[in-house]
Amino acid sequence: MKIGDNKSKFGIGLIIACSIMAALNVWWFITGWDYGYKYQGPVHTKIVAIENIIGFGFVLLLSVWALIKNNKSGLYIANIGLFILLSWCAFPYLGELP
Repeated sequence: MKIGDNKSKFGIGLIIACSIMAALNVWWFITGWDYGYKYQGPVHTKIVAIENIIGFGFVLLLSVWALIKNNKSGLYIANIGLFILLSWCAFPYLGELP
């Protein structure tokens, strides 16, 4: 069995992982929004929220597009994008822990 034979399983797994992380990130922002406003300021909190919306939206759209077009490199780029998003700006520190 070669790596990449199961592109559809990899793509579906990527979409599921991205959706779960996006939902958890939304929950994180809902519970920490007041703390973010209080300790980090409204500008920082809004910018980080917008970064996350754009980032998760891009990764999700890219992975769906790559799955539909059967594009292996698109799936890999979406996977790297999700890793970068999770390591860079997902689940940010917004001040005191709730």
